[in-house]
Amino acid sequence: MVSFASANELKLIYEGKSDYVIVISTQSKSPKKLNEAATLLQSSLARATGVTLPIVEESEPDETRSAIYLGNTTAAMQAGLPVDEVKGWGFLNQVVGRNIYLVGEEAPSEELTPHKQAYSGFSGTYKAVTTFLENVVGVRFVLPGEWGIHVPLRKSVLVDETLHHRWSPSFVFGGRRVSPYSGKHEYDPYAIANNYLGRYSTDSKEFWSGGSHTWNHFVPREKYIKSHPEYFALFKGKRDPRRRNILCLSQPDVHDLLVEGVVKKFDEGYEMVMLGQADGYVECQCDKCQAIHPDIGEKLWITHRQIAGRIQKLRPGKKVVLLSYITTTKPPMSFDRFPDNVIIMNNRYTPEYFEAWKDFPTQRAIFIPDWLRNWPRIPPRYAVNLVRSWLENDVVIVYLGGGLDQLGSSWGLNGPSYYVFGKAMADPSLDADELEREYVEAAFGAAAEPMGRFFTAMHLRMEARQQLDRRETGNPDSRFRGFPFEMYPGDFHCHYFPPQILNKMVRELDLAFELAGSDEVRARLELTSAEFRYLRSVASVYHLFRAYQIAPTRPLLEALGDKVKQYHETYDWLYPDGKARTPGGDRKLRTPFNIGLTIGKKSLSKVPGPPFDWDFDELAKSGELPVPVIEPRLRGGMALKPYGRNQSGKGEVIPRPAGEEIRIDPETGAPFDQ
Repeated sequence: MVSFASANELKLIYEGKSDYVIVISTQSKSPKKLNEAATLLQSSLARATGVTLPIVEESEPDETRSAIYLGNTTAAMQAGLPVDEVKGWGFLNQVVGRNIYLVGEEAPSEELTPHKQAYSGFSGTYKAVTTFLENVVGVRFVLPGEWGIHVPLRKSVLVDETLHHRWSPSFVFGGRRVSPYSGKHEYDPYAIANNYLGRYSTDSKEFWSGGSHTWNHFVPREKYIKSHPEYFALFKGKRDPRRRNILCLSQPDVHDLLVEGVVKKFDEGYEMVMLGQADGYVECQCDKCQAIHPDIGEKLWITHRQIAGRIQKLRPGKKVVLLSYITTTKPPMSFDRFPDNVIIMNNRYTPEYFEAWKDFPTQRAIFIPDWLRNWPRIPPRYAVNLVRSWLENDVVIVYLGGGLDQLGSSWGLNGPSYYVFGKAMADPSLDADELEREYVEAAFGAAAEPMGRFFTAMHLRMEARQQLDRRETGNPDSRFRGFPFEMYPGDFHCHYFPPQILNKMVRELDLAFELAGSDEVRARLELTSAEFRYLRSVASVYHLFRAYQIAPTRPLLEALGDKVKQYHETYDWLYPDGKARTPGGDRKLRTPFNIGLTIGKKSLSKVPGPPFDWDFDELAKSGELPVPVIEPRLRGGMALKPYGRNQSGKGEVIPRPAGEEIRIDPETGAPFDQ
């Protein structure tokens, strides 16, 4: 194959040769990040063409050779580029003369562990490199890990002489705990290329989340429970007996400590700081807290609004992020605006929910806890529509809850959705179908056609799911706490993975394995296949269990027992010796459901409840046919005090039947703790 270059193209690499070098800035505040970006550029070009470009520092110039300049170089400034205007994760890729400038800045990280909320720094240069590789070389970062990078083979790499690409993120913060891969690198290229820019708590000093529930940071129970038990909520005569770091909102000293804690974070350099109640919040029973307001959520809104107002006077221009979560999901009713320094973090994001908040013209943060788990939940088209909706509703922070590094994240089955969602966060005008096709072609090569049909079958079924009642997508009741559609164990699998869908996916996956043309493609197929095999084993049990519930006969019970046995065998295959298998050996990819890496020693829990926990051998001996009446497994516990709005606009208590406010685990339909 002969390559031709036009007069308007630079011959970065041409017919296996190059006179270019990679030049790195000597002024970077984080040389480690800059060196990793240079190494990624060098290795990717070498994989594509077989040509390895030398990496040199700017202090070692070679005037006879053209260069790719990385970072805030003196050469970029001398070329007249606006280096000082490129900040954070933003970058500028531009050609001047025969030189290529990939301009960005770096910031060093603090110490990071999975249990420490810390500043992870940033690297606009790294982002500049991944974008250059995608747009110019055709590289695609489809999965985390070395074998998740698709690098097309080519004899030449030509660069348009008019290249001028300047970019900054759509969101101030977008990510959390996606990288590093296996703890070996400062960044995972997948995360940066696909705009999951956060690592652990923060990606820059723009936003300190503290894990969103920050009372324990500012008024830690272990520090004050003995010396100042009055700081903590009163329950049945005791102060915080459940040890949840729940505060007494009527204590002036508590207010002072919350103000002091937030201000301290601002003084560390953060622009936005989270102020969020303890997870599992229930109201303090002391008389003064009860007198704040009759509604449990309104007590929190009133208190946090007062604290934000005090902080605004102390640190004007900084932003306090208030948590709208469970008891504060509904907008405030006792006042009609927040101080100008407030951002609201919402954990609902439907059009109806944004409409409910329209009277409060604050910027928004979005908290996404649910759809990142192991079962496929959000199809690519819906993911893109979510991002578009967020930008239309002034969302500035996208906080991924536990992140994509959490236990149970599904990189095989959810790979296209993670990819499309990430790309949409950078450019929501992109077409979801084209992005999904791009993912499938890059990830599976010669097997792309059957894998396209594999994912299409699943995603079309998922799209119907969005019309139904789902907790994580909002569908609010009177307090905007939606019930999930799947109220019975197995509803998810039976509705969205019926036999015809499962069988089609099996056929397409088998054909894909026959067409796999490389070890990398086979490894990606093995990852997807491992997760699908497990999902299919669960769905098969539930389908047969439904048949048994309609016709409880001995033959059906025996067939059900066989399926349950196959499920346990599949589980043991997936987690030999309690640790997740690596598909196909050491493939340098995420393991199934992301178990066994930096945070993964614990395997995915087995499916609870009937029929998975029935003793079929004992049932066979006894001749018993179990009664197949399965109740919806709902969450009981404390119902919220109902609260509405009367014609005057003031709050009033409205009667409600006891037990109506019930939460359900959207994964299994089982109850879970407050």
